Amino acid sequence: MSVRQKKFRRPDGSEFKGWQVTYRDETGKTRTKSFKLKTEAQKFDRGKGDAVRVRKEAVLHSLPLDIAAARLEAAKVIQNVAGSLSHAEALGPKDKPISAYISQFLTTCEKGRDGRKPLKKSAVESYRVRLEPFKKKFGDRRASTISKTDMREYRDELLAARSTRNSAKNVFNAASIFFGWLADEAEVIMRNPCKGIRIDISESDDVSAVDEDDIYSDSDVAAILKALADYAEKVGRSKTASDEEKNAAWRDRAIVYILTYCGLRIGEAQALRKSDLNLKDRLLTVSTTVDRWRQVTVAKTKAGRRHVAIPTVVAAALKDWTAISDKTEHEFLFATASGKSLNYRNFLRSWKRAVKLAKVAYRNLHSLRHFYVSKLIDAGYDEARLTAMIGHEDILFTRRVYGHLLNKRERLAKDVDAVDGVFAEKPKGGGKGKRVGAVTTLTVADVLDKAMPGREVVGEAG
Repeated sequence: MSVRQKKFRRPDGSEFKGWQVTYRDETGKTRTKSFKLKTEAQKFDRGKGDAVRVRKEAVLHSLPLDIAAARLEAAKVIQNVAGSLSHAEALGPKDKPISAYISQFLTTCEKGRDGRKPLKKSAVESYRVRLEPFKKKFGDRRASTISKTDMREYRDELLAARSTRNSAKNVFNAASIFFGWLADEAEVIMRNPCKGIRIDISESDDVSAVDEDDIYSDSDVAAILKALADYAEKVGRSKTASDEEKNAAWRDRAIVYILTYCGLRIGEAQALRKSDLNLKDRLLTVSTTVDRWRQVTVAKTKAGRRHVAIPTVVAAALKDWTAISDKTEHEFLFATASGKSLNYRNFLRSWKRAVKLAKVAYRNLHSLRHFYVSKLIDAGYDEARLTAMIGHEDILFTRRVYGHLLNKRERLAKDVDAVDGVFAEKPKGGGKGKRVGAVTTLTVADVLDKAMPGREVVGEAG
């Protein structure tokens, strides 16, 4: 018996495609039957195949057809049960608590899973952190006892506990990847209990939207930069401060300028080399980043590798710093005294000190990147150009993070135009407005006339 696609011809000569099943009837003759849908053809083929097997069983053991059919069905059930038992016996010794398998999974990721490249330390650490709530809930249970119902409950708990759906999705996906490894590579379980369980993220969800309160004002930024300059001058005049401390003060000032007015991430600033700086054309080449272990790696996306324009105010700060750094043979633009890339924790202490001296509210370093983007938005940059300048790969991500700021700018622009239209000055000597200096005072009727042309005013004196 077989199922194959075939062209058929109608009486009017037109052709159409269908599916044909070839089979043998009760007398042993070869016959064919046609179907419009493949699923119908396959269903018929399976039924005929079962009928043939029943007839063979009946002839072989001299049984009635109904007894032969029951005998075959019982044999199929016994075979399935035996297969399940043998699989359970094979998995039994391997089925350990979840916590043990998580450690094994992380070790495998570090070395490289199933022929893949080893993961970076930052990626392995991300798995470790995201699997922590899963380990806390299911760590003592055996892997084979985790059901789809358990994982649905876990998903609902994440959605209730996490601040955003995106955060819950990332944590749940880590558990799904872990179970996929258990099923496909470690062969500890038969199937992934997370399969088919979803956490949808719609574009309307502001999953990563920056809070406007997390963006420094112009006066706050000016105060911080002044505090950095004052501190550098103070250390420079100190007779007890070492050359390393004096240089570090000017270096940290230059870094804050780059983070604030070039929009770099701190890891990108740490990885900058002297060759990446072009003060003549006022351009920075960003192609690498530094992770938390101070390892320099290539930017993970093509969009992250970019050229960044240097404003004049930043160029001046960089000239002050390069006058010091060019005296060394260090490779990195913001190197330590030993020539290594900048230590993030040391710089963070400098940042906290500057914020305290400036007497402004503390915000993390990434808030300076938000400040940079907000200034570009105020200057009229659209989201496509904005995405390219800040190194985002996906314009939708930029829209989720900064879309509300873009919408606010457009809304305010429309409000200004609308107010100008409603409260525009009237020509001298005309209209009902009373002119006071350069400002026209409008009556309520004037405003309504402007907003609703053709309105009939009732009860007003001429």
